[in-house]
Amino acid sequence: MDQAKLLNDFRPKDSGEYIARLAGRELIKKREHEDLLRSYGQEMARMRWRPSTRVHPRDLELVRDAHTWLVEVKVVYKGNGTEAARAALAQLLEYRHFFYPAGNKPGMLALFSEEIGRAHVSLLGELGIRVVWRTQTGWDGDKGAQSAELVP
Repeated sequence: MDQAKLLNDFRPKDSGEYIARLAGRELIKKREHEDLLRSYGQEMARMRWRPSTRVHPRDLELVRDAHTWLVEVKVVYKGNGTEAARAALAQLLEYRHFFYPAGNKPGMLALFSEEIGRAHVSLLGELGIRVVWRTQTGWDGDKGAQSAELVP
């Protein structure tokens, strides 16, 4: 096949500069992230985990016996589990790479304000990331998180 035909469906957008104007506005910000973090950390302490938020910029670290879990907390906005899962995935991998030495890597847990959907739970699970989310009555999580005793 010649090169022209190979490029039939290849139409990159213009790479030129453009101007974006944003109107100044005042926003009211909620503290759902901190509420989710506080509530989960307290529940995990009841389960004999030692939660620590003194690991900035990471959200949370859970330690019990010889087990350490790096936890990334995400609020799911407007039901957008995709965006929340992508953000948690990127941050967990980055933090694990840069903050933990080789041979001493923690488990990774993504904590969400609501369910993110089976497809994203499956994706994160394939990458070794356990998933927990808040429900209307408490907490739920994937089977890996349940077996690791990460679901209150």
